[in-house]
Amino acid sequence: MGVFYKLFTKTAEINSIDIVLVDMSPSVSALNMTLLMSSNYFILPTSPDFFCYQAIDSLGEVLPNWASKMMPFKNGLLMPKDNPKLLGVISQDFRTYTKKTNENDEKQMAKSFKSWSDKIKSATNSMLIPKLQKYNMAIESELFQKSVETHLPYDLANIQDFNSLMPISQSQSKPIYEIKKIDTGWNGAVWSENEKTI
Repeated sequence: MGVFYKLFTKTAEINSIDIVLVDMSPSVSALNMTLLMSSNYFILPTSPDFFCYQAIDSLGEVLPNWASKMMPFKNGLLMPKDNPKLLGVISQDFRTYTKKTNENDEKQMAKSFKSWSDKIKSATNSMLIPKLQKYNMAIESELFQKSVETHLPYDLANIQDFNSLMPISQSQSKPIYEIKKIDTGWNGAVWSENEKTI
């Protein structure tokens, strides 16, 4: 049970690494249980759709169950003594549109995606967080708001779908993060935030 925790901590110690990120598959497998319970913190990525909305309620049962099952191993040697804590939820894989305002173009989430995103954020705060808090598996909302002042509690980030940049990246022989406005020929709010890169 402690092999991942030992691997992460030893690797971090030897290489002076402060943060180890583990990208887990979207499943409730024994492997994921061991990976998550070997962690100090976790972030919940979501897509604004019905299935992710349903999953929020399921996670309120699954994660505390994992914490209970792994309690005998959480001794600081095989695994961390404390349960991992939710840092927040990321909403991703959505489309945006540009809304004209008086002075600037404003980028907004398309309404069909925003509806599901809002439901997921509401379910996170009303259903998931109370269940996680019973097992000390979520950071305090005050700490979240102190650290992420621009968002409501547990709304960590919103990352739109940039799939349309892949063909441009390939045609320009550039990685996506080096694409400039001139490479795309596009206008809109995405460039008003940073004229040099996306």
